[in-house]
Amino acid sequence: TDALNAQLKDKQTSLEESLAFTDFFLNQYVSAYYVDLKDCSCKVYRRTEELEREYPIVDNYFSSLKDYINKAVHPDDRAELTAIMEPHNLKEKLQASPSFTHTFKDISSESERVYRVQVIRGADEDHMAFGFLDMTEEYQEQQKHLLGAIPLSSDVLTKANIGLWSFELDEGCEPRMYVDEAMLHLIGLDHQIPPEETYHAWYDNIDEGSLLVVPSNFIKKQW
Repeated sequence: TDALNAQLKDKQTSLEESLAFTDFFLNQYVSAYYVDLKDCSCKVYRRTEELEREYPIVDNYFSSLKDYINKAVHPDDRAELTAIMEPHNLKEKLQASPSFTHTFKDISSESERVYRVQVIRGADEDHMAFGFLDMTEEYQEQQKHLLGAIPLSSDVLTKANIGLWSFELDEGCEPRMYVDEAMLHLIGLDHQIPPEETYHAWYDNIDEGSLLVVPSNFIKKQW
């Protein structure tokens, strides 16, 4: 019957969602969720005891997330992360792309940590999955590699108007640009921002006539 077919289809869709979600998140993310963007209800697939204790999901995922952002996220990153994770903004971004990432700093522990939130489209426009990946060690290694490339102090580089930078390009993710303090000021920034935003701060200010000399794999339209 039509009702039975509809039930089977729903079960199949649910199974496909679960398999895709498990493959994508659970082996690497410190926390992972599947969210209904209509009412902000969520299924928790992975969550640390600390998150459960400090930021319990009482009402819906977004109220818990805002509590975490206000208490644990670096002040420079709070407004943007809050805006990005608003349900209507998530729907809009996921209509344009099946997935996206955003990097931010967490100051809840004694040492600052760097996290990346990965968001992927669900079975339809009203559902999504997202999780948090701890990028601190990778970020620190990249910074060590970057700053060790030339045996000069940051102060010397700044005075000489010489900046160091590196790019990170992963398929399906926005380009990421890592810069030292000297390069930070050369591209017009006064404080460190997530590497995805750093890339755009650099790229968006390139004169159109100069884009001919920018390698084709950096051209924004490909992303």
